[in-house]
Amino acid sequence: MSGAPELIPGLVAVVVGVHFLPLATLFRQPRFHLTGALMIAVGAAGCGLDSADGPAGSAQLTVDIGAALILWGTACLARHEPVGPANGPEAEEHPRTS
Repeated sequence: MSGAPELIPGLVAVVVGVHFLPLATLFRQPRFHLTGALMIAVGAAGCGLDSADGPAGSAQLTVDIGAALILWGTACLARHEPVGPANGPEAEEHPRTS
């Protein structure tokens, strides 16, 4: 891979996406499965554009904008619709204070 630095953004996105999959279970945040899958998809798309000799910079732009939108969207969902142990049945016994 030392001769293909153009693949780095796509491969980094794939690795980041793969990391989200076990974290979804660990943190009991099912939405992280979707985040991980989308990150893997955008990374693969970036690598595919580069391998298909797409326009210069299109692979990096695809990964950059795609990853930014996916991660921003995940953060917005977490902010407005918290999911997880804090909102489960245990939350009724111990109400959260604002």
